[in-house]
Amino acid sequence: MWPNYYKKKQNMAISVDKIYKTVLTILNREQRGQLTPGQFNKLAQQAQLEILEKTFYDYNRVLSKSNVIGSNDDYGDLANNIKEKIDHFLKLKAVAIDTTNDLINLTDNVTDLYRLISIYKSDNLTQFEEIKISELPYVLSSKLISPSSSYPIYYRQQITDGSNLDDAVKLLPSTLTGNVNIHYIKIPNTPSWNASNTPGPNNSITFSSANSTNFELHPSEEPSLITKILSYVGVVIKDPLVLQSSSQQEQNKFNKENI
Repeated sequence: MWPNYYKKKQNMAISVDKIYKTVLTILNREQRGQLTPGQFNKLAQQAQLEILEKTFYDYNRVLSKSNVIGSNDDYGDLANNIKEKIDHFLKLKAVAIDTTNDLINLTDNVTDLYRLISIYKSDNLTQFEEIKISELPYVLSSKLISPSSSYPIYYRQQITDGSNLDDAVKLLPSTLTGNVNIHYIKIPNTPSWNASNTPGPNNSITFSSANSTNFELHPSEEPSLITKILSYVGVVIKDPLVLQSSSQQEQNKFNKENI
């Protein structure tokens, strides 16, 4: 089931060139100054991550509204539509168990981890149950839910790896060997607008698609992305009017979503 699911994911992207030019157009129209490619690139990733994080909030908020649960209309199923935005970043990675410590070092082995979703045995049939480390004494002392090969568990912990403090998951029972499948939400690729080595007319800067990276967000997030970047730009160029305008747009959107 899982391998087929991952193959069905569609490639989605928002043109970094389009977003940059739109932001510049708005700033130039209002005569609010310039934003260099370097400044834009620094703001772009932060804006993308903030919008992705808000998607989790939106998903939980929609699920909590009883009037939208169970909708049979594909286009009107808000929860499913929002989940689609998150599922684009869903990944699977097989990782070998460190049998010396009965754990998986996530920092070393899942370098693009944003959020851990679930852990399965290599057959993808047996899921590990997540527990809090504070629950461990109770779980280990229980005859009903004590970890076993058919009921494996894990908990998050931090470990010292050399001079670094790494994120890890402890797996039980300790007799487990081989690989486990980590299902997780990945960090979006860092968007980047870069210029071509060949200048345009009058030595103007031209866009290089080969050396740039598009946003990975769902296309429907394009307006939010522009608004979010503009809100950061208002801080960078210290223009309260730009900041106030973008903040008002975000507030209006929030009010509409919570009617």
